[in-house]
This record gives sequence, C-alpha cells and structure tokens, in this order.
Amino acid sequence: MLAVFLALCALTAAIFGLVRLFAPHYAQVTPKTLSRSVIRATGGGTPLEHQPLRCHRLGRGWSCPVPEEEGSGSQATYKVTMKDAHCWDATKTIKEAQNKLPAKASDCVLDEDRHD
Repeated sequence: MLAVFLALCALTAAIFGLVRLFAPHYAQVTPKTLSRSVIRATGGGTPLEHQPLRCHRLGRGWSCPVPEEEGSGSQATYKVTMKDAHCWDATKTIKEAQNKLPAKASDCVLDEDRHD
C-alpha cells in the first residue's frame, strides 16, 4: 500500500513539473509590458527610438498605440480590456494609414514582453 502511495505521489510531482515546464511564463502587467504584448500580438512595427510607445489607463481598461510598420510614422490605437491578471482582449479604435493591423486581438503578457 505504501508503494502505491509513493508511486502516486511521484506521478503527481512529475505531472506538475511537466506542466510548469511547458506552461507559458507570464509577466507582470505594466504600461511597457502590455504595450509590447499588444504590438507583438497584432504584428505592429517597432516604435521609433525617440517615440517609445506605452499603453495608458483608460477608465477600467487601457489605450495602446501600435505602430503600423517600421519607419511609416503611422499608428493604430487599441482599446485593451484585461480578462484576468495577465491576459487581454483588444479592439482597434483608431486605424493606421494602411489599415493592415487586425481589428481585434487577444493574448497574454508573457515573460518575453519584459525584455528589450
């Protein structure tokens, strides 16, 4: 009986270890990490060096500018609503010049959004 119990404990520990290994690693939501997450998920370009784009609070949600493509100078604006502590839904409220970015997007703020 003890051997069965120990085997179940080992199996449970292995399952939790695998889940932790392959589950997405979330990052804290800040204006900077949310901005990077929305830009990544929508396929937006890189902000110009002298124009660091950041999301800002808009009531209970966020407003996030997303550059259209590198060097174009055009940007879209998305209204972002948090679904939980890390994941969000976005709807485009202001179109960019070429209107190539998606009208809606959803994703989560991940560890990769913390780094330059």
